[in-house]
Amino acid sequence: MSNRAWAVGCGVVAAIGVLCGCGGLLSFLFLTPQGRAVRDDLLCQAGERSACPELPPPQAPPEAFEPPAPPSPPPPPPPPPPVSREEPRTSRPARRSNDDDVPGLQVEGGRPPSPIRVGGEIKQPRRLGGDAPVYPDIARQARVQGVVILEATVSPQGRVTDIKVLRGIPLLDEAAIDAVKTWTYTPTLLNGVPVPVIMTVTVNFKLQ
Repeated sequence: MSNRAWAVGCGVVAAIGVLCGCGGLLSFLFLTPQGRAVRDDLLCQAGERSACPELPPPQAPPEAFEPPAPPSPPPPPPPPPPVSREEPRTSRPARRSNDDDVPGLQVEGGRPPSPIRVGGEIKQPRRLGGDAPVYPDIARQARVQGVVILEATVSPQGRVTDIKVLRGIPLLDEAAIDAVKTWTYTPTLLNGVPVPVIMTVTVNFKLQ
């Protein structure tokens, strides 16, 4: 504490003692802890920094608490693979052709030979049997008659396998086709081997 400040403080205290006329005031200011505190406060107000109590340095405000970020959710599991609904394919034995039963018939590459059109050395096979054509009632009532010309394919066994209408009559075509489907023929031979042939068949419908 500087002499000047001490003098000022003592003067202030003495002035207070003179004004108050109390001798016990000086004892209070210099002998008791409470009095010394009052004295130091007066000296601090008079300009003596050393008498002022030291204040703790200002503390920085506490940092704001930030909660940790929640963990990211795990990725969704991949979708299951599609289930195939296709039924397993089972191998089937090759279907045996009727041509395999014909002695001497040669099949190239597993395919039957192409039909040969009747003519020249290929003679038309002879009919062995079959149903007669049935005259349709509607054609009979309409007084319709005539000849239906068909093209028939005959297998090596003599059975009719395919029919096309070359010249027909609308009310009589179906009856002619149904009848020719049942007809059988003698096998046609080529170099001693039965072969399929294509031939023309006529079916005559005549009113009685």
